[in-house]
Amino acid sequence: RDGAGKPAKDVPMLAGQYTSYLWRQVPKYLDGRRIHDSDSPDEEILAEFSDAELQDIFAYLSILDD
Repeated sequence: RDGAGKPAKDVPMLAGQYTSYLWRQVPKYLDGRRIHDSDSPDEEILAEFSDAELQDIFAYLSILDD
């Protein structure tokens, strides 16, 4: 929820990431190329959001560490 990730489970921190980086990861996440996603039960979670909703989420994540 706070974008901090889970280092013990190799889940990367999303807070403070550039939105352009996050956008580049979307197709990789959706088609399973992200190494941290192999055992995720929510592997299709990004498919549930529209591009506009993802843009808002990514904008929020990018300012979390400010």
